[in-house]
Amino acid sequence: KIIQNNNSDFAGFNAAKNINNNGISLKLMASNSLPGSKNMANRPFTQNAAEINDGLSLYSDEEQLRFIHKVPLSFGLTVEKQLPRNWSIESGIVYTLLRSDYKTKSLSRKGKQELHYIGIPVNAIYRFARLGNASFYASAGVQADFNVSGKRTEDVENKNLKNKLSEDIRDKRIQWSFNLKAGAAYALHDHIDLYLEPGMAYYLDNSSIPNLWHDRPLNFTVQLGLRTNF
Repeated sequence: KIIQNNNSDFAGFNAAKNINNNGISLKLMASNSLPGSKNMANRPFTQNAAEINDGLSLYSDEEQLRFIHKVPLSFGLTVEKQLPRNWSIESGIVYTLLRSDYKTKSLSRKGKQELHYIGIPVNAIYRFARLGNASFYASAGVQADFNVSGKRTEDVENKNLKNKLSEDIRDKRIQWSFNLKAGAAYALHDHIDLYLEPGMAYYLDNSSIPNLWHDRPLNFTVQLGLRTNF
């Protein structure tokens, strides 16, 4: 009897998915990666940035920079297309902000770094169970992130002189990542689901700018959002 009830619930789940052929998801996401730190080789500003600030040189500083990365912030809009046998495919646009503080041990240099990314994910999703208004699924996919802008602002103290420098930075290489997620959704209304997706993402080491993805390739994430189906 228990087996028959489970099969009946799953059949009802399949029938419901046949009604909603398309799903549009509005996702608000945040990574739960703990702030990390790493010592990096000295990375001075460009020569032009030093020259336009009264000749204050950043190149004589031999101390290593210590980067402390903050929790990344992400949100996006995705579209999901339902496929047969409880499969679906998802893609869209995701914005991510990576923030870091850095300093030297003597505090002769300290500053902040912000990197802005636009990502395009492609995920395969499989829904495997339903219990009342709740449904459960797993997904795997790849994402390409493009660094569209960035800025580094630094306070410098050299020979009792203090100065503030800033420059625009950008990594032109694509940041690729692979992700695995488990998900649970709860139907708040006929066409609105609240969902939670814990998972992990691995970032390939191809960035020339120190950031969380570069220093900690494996990140654990949590995504929370609303999904509308019609």
